Amino acid sequence: MLAVLSLIPIGTGLMDAFAGVNALPSEQVANADLESNYRFLATIWLGVGVLILWIIPRVETALLPFRAVCAVTVAGGLVRLLSMAVAGVPHTMFVWAFVLELVAPPLLALWQTRVARAVGRRPGAVHPPGAVHRPSAGRP
Repeated sequence: MLAVLSLIPIGTGLMDAFAGVNALPSEQVANADLESNYRFLATIWLGVGVLILWIIPRVETALLPFRAVCAVTVAGGLVRLLSMAVAGVPHTMFVWAFVLELVAPPLLALWQTRVARAVGRRPGAVHPPGAVHRPSAGRP
């Protein structure tokens, strides 16, 4: 499931980085500032997708990175809401993105907590890569 979801930021990040604002569903009048910033942010979004791929094999231990991705995605959705208040409702594609950004991350964070608990990880704990966690036998 995470691998499929990672294709969203990877695919749209690549498309937006290389096509610039021409990748948007509506016609844009772009200048050098807008193109530069848009392509830069597209690369950050691409990086989020790559980070999700990195997290997948260690999802039960990469609690902090995964939750950071979830939090940043929700924050992006909230900023879309601000944009809607300021500039109006965007193309339907972005409205669906907004819904996904606000709904999926909290659900995925809850899922990750269940996965971590199932393998004996303490939710919220930071475990170094390669560390072996052994739950204590009857000790707090």
